[in-house]
Amino acid sequence: MKTQARCPLHRDRGPSLRRDRGVTLLFAMLALVAMSFAAAGLVRSSSSNSAVVGNLSFKADTAALTERGIDNAIEWLKTRTPADLQIDQPALGYYASARANLDPTGQRIDNAGRAVVDWEGNDCDSVAGNFGGCIQASAPVDVGNGRTYSYVITRLCSAEGTTEIGNSCHTTLAGAVNEDSSRGLIDQQNSQRIDDTILLQPLYRVLVRAKGGRQSTTVAEAIVEY
Repeated sequence: MKTQARCPLHRDRGPSLRRDRGVTLLFAMLALVAMSFAAAGLVRSSSSNSAVVGNLSFKADTAALTERGIDNAIEWLKTRTPADLQIDQPALGYYASARANLDPTGQRIDNAGRAVVDWEGNDCDSVAGNFGGCIQASAPVDVGNGRTYSYVITRLCSAEGTTEIGNSCHTTLAGAVNEDSSRGLIDQQNSQRIDDTILLQPLYRVLVRAKGGRQSTTVAEAIVEY
């Protein structure tokens, strides 16, 4: 009777091979889970980056709109006579005095004596905190795609009325305009004397708020002369 010899290594290989395969499968599953988490993180990061880029784009758009609003306000000033600019015109967003405690953004909630701007056209109901006054802005200008801007102009004077003595105004020097042979500096070009009377022009504060997509808003300010 013949017997078949068995190799000892062959006898022990079966259980060992099964253990190796089990460990390999475990590592493969762990690697798969790790890759799944990494993929989810990449997707989330990509979505966040897209949202940030989109928000920056909307913010840049509203910033550009504020520049347009400032130009529009300056053009409005040019169409008015000096007498027009001596009185408040709330319906047009114009005020002949400075409103020194004006809070353009409505964020200074610790100041009850501040004045705020009714940008939303709801009698300042959307402004948080206490305030002492609510001034009207110009009618919103719609530039399409839900984008709008409006402005407020304040003359940098202490009160309405003329800019004569008694009404303190922030002014700029507009230059000398008249010639006079009896006083002033000598003009070396034509041997006449230049009147050194200086015209003082009041300065104006222009505030513009623009609204765009995703409720993005930008408030800009400029000091202009007219």
